[in-house]
Amino acid sequence: MFKFGKNWLRFLDTKNQEQRLAIAVDSIKTFMGVENLNGKVFIDAGCGSGFFSLAAWKLGAEVISFDLDPECVTCCEYYKKKYAFNPGNWTILKGSVLDRNFLATLPKGDVVYSYGVLHHTGNLKQAMENVETLVKDRGYLYIAIYNKVYGRNGSKCWQKRKARYNRLPIFLQWLMVVKYLIRNGFIPEILNGKNPLKEWQEYKVKRGESKWVDAIDWVGAYPYEFLRPDEVFNFYKKNYDLVNLLTKNTLALNVYLFKKK
Repeated sequence: MFKFGKNWLRFLDTKNQEQRLAIAVDSIKTFMGVENLNGKVFIDAGCGSGFFSLAAWKLGAEVISFDLDPECVTCCEYYKKKYAFNPGNWTILKGSVLDRNFLATLPKGDVVYSYGVLHHTGNLKQAMENVETLVKDRGYLYIAIYNKVYGRNGSKCWQKRKARYNRLPIFLQWLMVVKYLIRNGFIPEILNGKNPLKEWQEYKVKRGESKWVDAIDWVGAYPYEFLRPDEVFNFYKKNYDLVNLLTKNTLALNVYLFKKK
């Protein structure tokens, strides 16, 4: 299994964190159509770096963050202490969205957020079922799941590549990432008349992380599953209404906002 937390730890102290935080806060506000989360319980299921937990806390929510990866928990605790001054209304736990016994110990959330997580658990459908049990009546489920793309270089092809990456020694993993960056970054940028080095620098300014770290996160992220938007909608339609959807005809994440009926 890919070590997500280890990858996140690489850029905890990168520059432009305040800019990244402002972007994260704005993304939640815009997608949910709210100005704040005052008085709301926000559960970040699979919190990763914890950056969006911090964004939710900045918006006024009581935050509960959890992740199975201890290094992700460490990242989240770092942001809590450095940027939120270790408040009492932000709880960070080690736990899995696949562990029903653990989930049963948590309160219900007004907003349950799981962005780019459920498809990496090794059991996507079970994770989707489990996470929705955390949502209060009339609460929101805010999730992002990889799109299903058919054909050459589609989802199944990438599933095999990611599995292979995690079986390789480090230097061959490095070569896979370099190959990916050349094919999907440098060459297209040059063909479009752009300067790859300038694009690399601007990417870091905008994202607060390097393309290298982001590329490792994509190429190596395994387990890896995927669903079409209609499959996700049909999975939740009995108990939820779809409020917002951001979808692309690529391998990228589709983002969903459901409201519990």
